[in-house]
Amino acid sequence: MTSEIKKERVRHWHERNIPDSEIVRLLGIPEAEVKAIISNPPQPRKPVKKNFGPEFIEPPAFFD
Repeated sequence: MTSEIKKERVRHWHERNIPDSEIVRLLGIPEAEVKAIISNPPQPRKPVKKNFGPEFIEPPAFFD
């Protein structure tokens, strides 16, 4: 499996019109993997939901 850094380099060099054969030679990964990385753009990450309550609940000042 290719690291995220190499995937970013493949995409960056592809955007700069570097030939696939040159990317294969520079990174030392198979040509099929380079083409797969280029054809599958990264998916945006979903934001993490925080399920926390309020930090402080003020007690009532006067009682009935």
